[in-house]
Amino acid sequence: MDDNMQHNLFRGGLFQHIRSEHDDVTYRDCKSLVNSRKKMASLINRRIFLLRCRTEDIFPKHIVNNIKQIFSLQVETHPYNRLVDRTLHKFRKSLLNIEIKITIWKIQKTENNIQRLNNLLQQRLTDENFRELTHFANRVESSLVNRIRTANSKKLVELEREQKPVIPIDCSDKYVKNYTNLDIPGEVKSVIGLGSKHGIVPCRLPMVDVVKDIESCISSAPITEEEKNLCRVECTGAVNNYLKRHDKVDKFRFPYKKYLRCTNEFIQNNPEIIITESDKGNCTVVMFKEEYIRGVTGLLEDEETYKPLNKDPTKKIQDKVNNKLKEMRTAGLINEIEYRTLIRHNSVIPKLYCLRKTHKDTLSLRPIVSNINAPTYNLGKLMHDILSKVLSTSPYNVKNSIQAKEIIKNIVVPKGYILISLDVVSLFTNISKDLVIRVAHKRWNYIKNFTTLDKATFISLIELCFEGGYFSFNNKFYQQLNGTAMGAPASTSFANLVMNDLFDFVCDRLTFRILLMLLYVDDTLMLIPLEMRQTIFDLFNSYHPSIKFTIEDENENKIPFLDLLITREETNLTTCWYTKTINSNRIINYYSNHSNTQKVNTAISLMYRALSLSDSKFREETTQKVCKI
Repeated sequence: MDDNMQHNLFRGGLFQHIRSEHDDVTYRDCKSLVNSRKKMASLINRRIFLLRCRTEDIFPKHIVNNIKQIFSLQVETHPYNRLVDRTLHKFRKSLLNIEIKITIWKIQKTENNIQRLNNLLQQRLTDENFRELTHFANRVESSLVNRIRTANSKKLVELEREQKPVIPIDCSDKYVKNYTNLDIPGEVKSVIGLGSKHGIVPCRLPMVDVVKDIESCISSAPITEEEKNLCRVECTGAVNNYLKRHDKVDKFRFPYKKYLRCTNEFIQNNPEIIITESDKGNCTVVMFKEEYIRGVTGLLEDEETYKPLNKDPTKKIQDKVNNKLKEMRTAGLINEIEYRTLIRHNSVIPKLYCLRKTHKDTLSLRPIVSNINAPTYNLGKLMHDILSKVLSTSPYNVKNSIQAKEIIKNIVVPKGYILISLDVVSLFTNISKDLVIRVAHKRWNYIKNFTTLDKATFISLIELCFEGGYFSFNNKFYQQLNGTAMGAPASTSFANLVMNDLFDFVCDRLTFRILLMLLYVDDTLMLIPLEMRQTIFDLFNSYHPSIKFTIEDENENKIPFLDLLITREETNLTTCWYTKTINSNRIINYYSNHSNTQKVNTAISLMYRALSLSDSKFREETTQKVCKI
């Protein structure tokens, strides 16, 4: 139906009525006003569509199709495929940005034209005619906005399906280790191969839980009521923006919807399997649950390391921890704020889980105890904070590979020296309570400079941390008799404390100075005279009966340490970024529901780290290696 006939309050329609009462110029201005409002509706939707394309990193078809003349450069095989892809993507993005700017300019121009016509017609028309004209123009614009918005939403869905295809199935095989005799469908491999950190776009936002969590965080924050209200306003805006952005597109965007359904069916149809992360290599492990339980049970049958318990000791240990904290508060060793931070309520029992070592042919598991919200969790964090400050001044400890490289590049290698690496056999389970306490007594004159606690209290907290070394598995309770559990907050610091004392023990008994001696938890790197290799190895193994080492010699003048491959040349050491052969090189997937900034920064950080760890002559090789990832 003609727009002029939609308004039936006037015989012949609104525009004919205006034409009869006024002149043709006014009639044409009225038509121009309505057409300008229609154009505004189209331009506003155009701007939204183009901005959404830029946000999602996709391109409208008219941009893609108009530069197909260089398509042959993409499909041909040559060394510059990546350069062509990057150049084409950058060119498309530039065109998109220009089109957005032009659209915004057109909107401003149309707004000025509408304002001019409104002012002009308000003077020429009667109040009733102007009011009816405005109402009609509003109705036409609103209808057109809704119609174009719906069409643009469908366009976005189609563009995302075309330009963000589903990850190929075959590329997920290296991420999944199948230790069962089941045939895992490709769709299932694609999903479980993404890893536990992959974010899936939710089909429905759990608004009630989101609001509860936001309000809980804001209410407990130590800020004024006015600041809390500002936080609520900002959070409300963020949630609304998310809902608007994902309402019509993201529920269709997820490319693994079919794969997820297949994965759920596979898991439900095979309750006898368990899916976990691997110990090393960053891949997903599928194994039979019975085999997993049998392997863990075999570990727990070691009577020298673990002891079964008749009941859950959580309440008893929590009371011990809280009573100790009250004594410390009364003695003035901690203040009220520290007391409230450390005290425990409603503690949960630590849980044991194991990760399979995929680099070994036989079943081998690494036990880890999750101590989050356990009775000694806060106490363990306190001990870790204290000992971290103590160990930060160690001449042996390195924080990361970059610090290790900075030390290595300044080393001058004398003739007859070789590189070796010593590794502790099961460090955490062999660091006994008595050994940690003995080292704490020995080093107390240095430790006391980093804490307000007295010696007796510090030792008693170590004993409490070890007493909290219990856990549950398969509805049974166990106490760890020897060592400390991997996963407890203080475990790494206790191990580092002992390892530093061990290094001092070795150095005090040598008649020469070791030029390079680096330590990272249980990994060591040393540059030593070839003839002293066995002497040093025997010294390390004589420190304590339960702590034993294995030795790795350099191979073709090369040896790995952390993610460094160190090469001994004539008088110096060179480094290159190193990954183990079992490493899957899995990083955050592009389709994960993380911000684009986080995904881009992940790639940039990986490249920066790899290049920072590599000497200049290895840069090109390292760059190619990162690009393959």
